[in-house]
Amino acid sequence: MSSAHASLLRLLLAAVVLLPATWLGGDAVVRAAVPTMGRVLPWIAPDFEVQRIAMEKVRGEQRLTIKVNLSRTTIVGTRVLVPDPRGSATAHTLAGHGLLAPLVAAFGIAGWPVGRPVELLARLALLLPLLAMWLVLDAPLVLAAALWQLMLDAVAPGTSSLLVKIPGFLVGGGRIVIGLAMAAGVVYAVNRLFVRLLPVTAATQR
Repeated sequence: MSSAHASLLRLLLAAVVLLPATWLGGDAVVRAAVPTMGRVLPWIAPDFEVQRIAMEKVRGEQRLTIKVNLSRTTIVGTRVLVPDPRGSATAHTLAGHGLLAPLVAAFGIAGWPVGRPVELLARLALLLPLLAMWLVLDAPLVLAAALWQLMLDAVAPGTSSLLVKIPGFLVGGGRIVIGLAMAAGVVYAVNRLFVRLLPVTAATQR
């Protein structure tokens, strides 16, 4: 079987397995990651303290909802904002969006030419931690950006920041780019690993 045919077969098998699995179990995966997302968001936006983060069904769609208040005195433009327990802000994002980049990465790994089966196993082993890392980063990035946008609109309209531009990048194809970049990085790392291991293996067998 040619390399192209083998890659196509792996892609088809990946589609048969991953698409139904994402449809049936994607919500459960995201829900399991929600507590970690709540701990990640203050790392991305330390001005916010998470009061509540949950996955909820709204008008037939699974959404991640977060409620925060200020964790410290914050300067926005010319305004100084002081934490007030009575004040809070809420933001939402669709829960399934964070699965797109991992799904693209998995398809990228499945379709990439492979020399030996062990290489495919090594790629999958290296990819899984990256997928988990991105899963708990995607929604907090979007939610933190939405919260900052709310604050900017309230006290410094017309201003922007790098953080609030992230959702536009992700929606505009950024998640696909990130998924492909993860797949390419994993393939490169595994290839480099096997290039280094081959001379050692050959020398051992002599």
